[in-house]
Amino acid sequence: MERFETEPARQGQHDWSEYTVLLGSAVAKVCIHSLILGCSRYQHLSAQECFRKASMDCLASYDGSRYAVPWQYAGKHVWLRLTRNLGLETMATTGEVLTRHRLNPKSGSTNNDPKHYQGLQERPDEERALPVLEDD
Repeated sequence: MERFETEPARQGQHDWSEYTVLLGSAVAKVCIHSLILGCSRYQHLSAQECFRKASMDCLASYDGSRYAVPWQYAGKHVWLRLTRNLGLETMATTGEVLTRHRLNPKSGSTNNDPKHYQGLQERPDEERALPVLEDD
């Protein structure tokens, strides 16, 4: 195979590989994408799935934006997976799909769904209370 270089923005090489990795205490398969731009030899890597901890306000962040998850997953780890139609799925660690969102191209956006918060309002007060920290 002969290597050749092209002008900027004319050619690139895309490849992907599947890896089995340890995330916390769970073994998971992830796909890593690689894009090597022909002129600069600059390499860009990305993953189709990632493991995130949802915030206590029911949001998981991906690529600079935040996406709602059901209230039961607030403060818990979830999988985020890109879909072919420019979507983002959130999944439980069991693999169950929790939500489907359209990817928001605007960084810093928050993508809420009011139904994901309904259970928070129904929880007893003692479950909603913040823990009290004591001074030593």
